[in-house]
Amino acid sequence: SMDRHVKCATILANARMKRRGSTAANRVISEKAMREKPGEALSNELLELMNDLNIPIGIRSLGYNENDIEELAKGTLPQHRVTKLSPRQPVGLEELKILFTEAL
Repeated sequence: SMDRHVKCATILANARMKRRGSTAANRVISEKAMREKPGEALSNELLELMNDLNIPIGIRSLGYNENDIEELAKGTLPQHRVTKLSPRQPVGLEELKILFTEAL
């Protein structure tokens, strides 16, 4: 839910700001942004955490490339437990190919 996204993003943002020594003023701006676009805020905070921990971002870093997109998408389609939870509905082959391409 949106409230959970805001709560998680806020926890991650506060931890990030504490690690980096940011001011309280930055925290207020961050909380306002989180309430306007909670999914995007949570996504951004997760990317910040991955960056701080030197975790590679993108499936290319796992060895995938453009040639793998079709098979990744086809392999995901039968996994209804994954596709039914997607906030972007409906989830078809073309949508999954776009998702995996953007994830490179």
